[in-house]
Amino acid sequence: LANLFLMPLLVLLPFFVERNLQGGAAWYGWLLAGMSAGGIIGFALAGILRLEGRLKALGVLAACLGGELLFGLLSFVNTPVLALVVLTLLGVLIGLFNVQALTIFQTTASSGFRGRVMGLLGTISMGAAPIGMLMSGIIGDLTGQNVSLIFLVCSILAMLSTLLLGARTVVLEYLATGPEEFASTWDTIAAPTGPIQKGLGTDL
Repeated sequence: LANLFLMPLLVLLPFFVERNLQGGAAWYGWLLAGMSAGGIIGFALAGILRLEGRLKALGVLAACLGGELLFGLLSFVNTPVLALVVLTLLGVLIGLFNVQALTIFQTTASSGFRGRVMGLLGTISMGAAPIGMLMSGIIGDLTGQNVSLIFLVCSILAMLSTLLLGARTVVLEYLATGPEEFASTWDTIAAPTGPIQKGLGTDL
């Protein structure tokens, strides 16, 4: 969902620079560079911070919500320097969230399911991106390229989806669970039992 709602930022950023910031290609490049630099900082912070348990779960949700909030704040920005600061911070939170989330998915999945889990995750994430891009173009035309309105609405929708997921106890428990605890649960679920196990043993 985050990929779906945040895609307008990449698609409509040139129009944002031209119409809202009254800038040109140089500032567009600076904003992309700021996001990239922020992402690198976020990756580094993810390796430095050692969050465990409920603090880790809250940290992941806070990074996601913070990024979505910064996305919405762009609707009210009309100076290039402030936009650069906001997008750099957004890059930091995106980098931090991506590393933490992917680490949780990888470490909590059983070795027998890890490839399938990561493959499904990649398919969903990459599949949502072009849909978001397509929707961005259509909505941009329908609203007369009102970039501020689109950014604000997408930000609100993204935050609502994150809050709805984060409010579920099972999601918080999953994010807070250590790899050892969750891996044992996966092994219990995945392990064949009874006649099926005997049949597999005979075949092997």
